[in-house]
Amino acid sequence: MESTQQTNRRHKSLWGLAQGAVLLGMGLYLVSLVLGDDYWLLLNPRFRWVSATAAFVLLVVGTASLIRPPANAKFSHLIGFLVLFALAGVQHHDPANEAFKDPMSPLRAENPEPRVSIDGTEYIKLNTAELFLIAEQHKDRIPLKYAVRGIVVRSPELDRRNRFALLRVHMFCCLADAVAVGFLVPYDKVGTLQTGQWVRAAGTLRPETPSKADQQSIHLENIAFTAINENYALEPDHVDPVEAPEFQFIFEFRDKEPYAY
Repeated sequence: MESTQQTNRRHKSLWGLAQGAVLLGMGLYLVSLVLGDDYWLLLNPRFRWVSATAAFVLLVVGTASLIRPPANAKFSHLIGFLVLFALAGVQHHDPANEAFKDPMSPLRAENPEPRVSIDGTEYIKLNTAELFLIAEQHKDRIPLKYAVRGIVVRSPELDRRNRFALLRVHMFCCLADAVAVGFLVPYDKVGTLQTGQWVRAAGTLRPETPSKADQQSIHLENIAFTAINENYALEPDHVDPVEAPEFQFIFEFRDKEPYAY
């Protein structure tokens, strides 16, 4: 009997040490994620401080478990921790995310020049999410002139009506909940544009309701949700090709100038 009890204690001690090692590993993983450039693949950068706090707790608990293994440690607990660790690693290194990798830091919603002058006319620079908010909540600002950059999306339905969709991807938390946000843009030369091309459209908002066929035909690869403004289109004075920004996703939008653009 005593031998069996000793064996059980030894097993629990081993499970406790293993749990401590896994917790320590999870803490180190979080530290590398917080300090690295891939954090935005999993979470919105504004949650970085939460992850840093969790990393600190895991490092402390993991170290304590290694120094003094918990007496109530169970093999099932260890398996649970290992599964969580493995899932986090798979999500982080998912090959489907490679297309979205960018070495630049996402904490960069800067707009040193909040307005741009085109052919003598001044336009307010902002992103599609910010223009969407204006169209929904700030009717007094609708007559102003805006410059918005984004990705062109064409479809046969839109081509027949000389329109294209101008989209930017807004990430609320991570890629799993990313939404492509944008507007229809009436444009007689839509045939000169390509889906996936980056352009800057400068003009004003005008009332227009997209049809269901329009909405169903608009989507971006790898992005599950698309939101096209249902009340306004962007009537352009100018549509010009531009280089894609160093960081293509929207992580914030502002309610007033200077906008995040």
